[in-house]
Amino acid sequence: MTMDPGDHSPSSTDGPDDLDEVLTERGREDDADRERPGECPCGNKLRPPARRADGSRHGGRPSKYCSAACRSRFRTGRRKAQQQEVAEATRRALALGEQYLPALEQTQELGAELRELLRAITVTQAQMLKDAEEDAEEAIATAEQQEAIAAVAEVARGRAQEQAEEERRRRTTAVRTQHEAEARAAEAKERADQADERAREAAERADAALEKEREARREAKEEGEARVKADAAAEVARRERDTAVEERKAAEQREAALRTQCDNQAAQLSTLTEHLRAARGEVAELKRQKETETERAASAERRAEQAQADAREARQETKTVREELRDVRAELKDVRGSLATAERDAGEAATALAVAQTKLAEAQDRQRDLERRLATAEQKEQPERTTDTEAPDRQ
Repeated sequence: MTMDPGDHSPSSTDGPDDLDEVLTERGREDDADRERPGECPCGNKLRPPARRADGSRHGGRPSKYCSAACRSRFRTGRRKAQQQEVAEATRRALALGEQYLPALEQTQELGAELRELLRAITVTQAQMLKDAEEDAEEAIATAEQQEAIAAVAEVARGRAQEQAEEERRRRTTAVRTQHEAEARAAEAKERADQADERAREAAERADAALEKEREARREAKEEGEARVKADAAAEVARRERDTAVEERKAAEQREAALRTQCDNQAAQLSTLTEHLRAARGEVAELKRQKETETERAASAERRAEQAQADAREARQETKTVREELRDVRAELKDVRGSLATAERDAGEAATALAVAQTKLAEAQDRQRDLERRLATAEQKEQPERTTDTEAPDRQ
């Protein structure tokens, strides 16, 4: 049986109370009827009760109806009204049960499913947040490690640059020393050339002196004094020639020493050039390492930025999930409120149904009791009617 949703407002929830009020009203009417013995429900006047000489009534309880047909008609109508009221209360109780019990079961199932979904959302959210935090920490650690490696590479690059600068200074010093040695060698060569020139001049002078000596000797033959002069001039020429030869030897020795020094300095320059080339190779290798470390640092920074973006996205998603969870919790709260209301309504409906069933049983018991009492009263009224009909005849 289905029921219109508008029927469960006041009338559907007040069915058992209406039945109780009707039964109470009927009882009050019965009491009122007993308090007004001279009036029939149909409006006819009742015969006064029989009384003794002392004024007390006799002959049993006075009749409330003017006739048996009137009594039967009113009692039958009252029983029908009571049965209709009990049937209406039962119908309403069953309708409430059919309306709320399936909704209550469905709401309980939805509540269990919603609790499971909330638990899954909470677990997934916690795992996502934990993974994002771990990725961010790993990216930050990698970035810090790459920064440390880049710092070490920068320090090594600075040292290599210092070594290259030192080698450059050494090479500059060696080049300057070589230039100075070459200048000294050129100067020594020039002095040697000058000494050779002087030696040649001395040799020429010696040759001239010898020629003069020969001339002097020729002249000495002629003159003895000229011979002495020629000998002296020849001795001077020989001394000058010996001096020129010694100076030439000394110049050659100095030139050989300067050449040896230049060769040594050239060897040092070659060694320094090799060192400089090796230092340049190390600098180039350090530059490549720095570029590699820079690329690694940039890659680590990009990974860190990506991890931070992922972390921000995870935080945003976590925020969204939390907002959705808040909305779901609010909706769950509303559903729980609705469930509580439905459970309360279902409980009230079940209680009302139980009360209605109890009152129905009580009404049925009362009906059976009233029917028994009615039968007993009818059995008792038969002699009364006989007595009432006989009394006017005697009068």
